[in-house]
Amino acid sequence: MLFSVEPKESLKDLFNREEEVKKFLQCVNNERMIIVTGLRRVGKSSLVLAGLNSLNRGYILVDLRKIFDNVSKRITPDKLYEEIHFNLTKINKIYLDGG
Repeated sequence: MLFSVEPKESLKDLFNREEEVKKFLQCVNNERMIIVTGLRRVGKSSLVLAGLNSLNRGYILVDLRKIFDNVSKRITPDKLYEEIHFNLTKINKIYLDGG
């Protein structure tokens, strides 16, 4: 759906982002870590989700907004570890359950 506010999860739902998708997929195949930054609501999450889904392989996506502490204005290593561990456990369960 083109005009929903939720991030897109398929390349066919992205509009006029061919160059960004190409660059992102090249980085996924050649780099150890990718950080996608930019202004709010320009399609960063859609680019990442659609690009990763197009590869048909497992991934974890850590949304740092979920673990950002507004009081200390930081992301603690413990919270980051918890989020990564949670996501790895979830993807491992999917593979162990067959699907």
